[in-house]
Amino acid sequence: MSDVEKLNTFNLYIFGGTGDLANRKLLPALFRQFILGSFSDQSNIIGIGTKELSEEDYLNIVQNSLQKHSDLYSDELWQKFSNKLTYKKIDINNDEDWKNFEPQSIDAVKIFYLAIPPSLYETISSKLHSYQCIDEKSRIVVEKPIGSDLETAKKINRSEEHTSELQSPCNLVCRLL
Repeated sequence: MSDVEKLNTFNLYIFGGTGDLANRKLLPALFRQFILGSFSDQSNIIGIGTKELSEEDYLNIVQNSLQKHSDLYSDELWQKFSNKLTYKKIDINNDEDWKNFEPQSIDAVKIFYLAIPPSLYETISSKLHSYQCIDEKSRIVVEKPIGSDLETAKKINRSEEHTSELQSPCNLVCRLL
């Protein structure tokens, strides 16, 4: 494990935290990195979804997913990893939910991972800005390809450019291939 680079402290907010992408790909990959020792002690993963779930319900979903999609799963490792996880319900069109959403203010990189349909990128990016969730250590991550055709991809790119300008001094939208 000494060859593993320790990541800067982060809070990873996964919009779509109960969805297929999160459960089949993101959370198993994060579990692997946690096991390898990449996480700082203060780093956290916050699943965000529209479902009314208790913390226990969310942890059960993630545990079932890791049992199914991670070849490294063990109950002992799960107990340690689960301490990094929390869940927050947000209806993206409900301003009350946004008013109650306060990203943790520890000295950490805030990563907003949009594991959601591209049609929602603009709305969530705008809300993150409007409710002052973005600062100089913030990053928004989206999946590529984006959009259903060239026209929708261009529209999403324009909205991300606008959001990136609004985020100043962050000015970073990351895309994963």
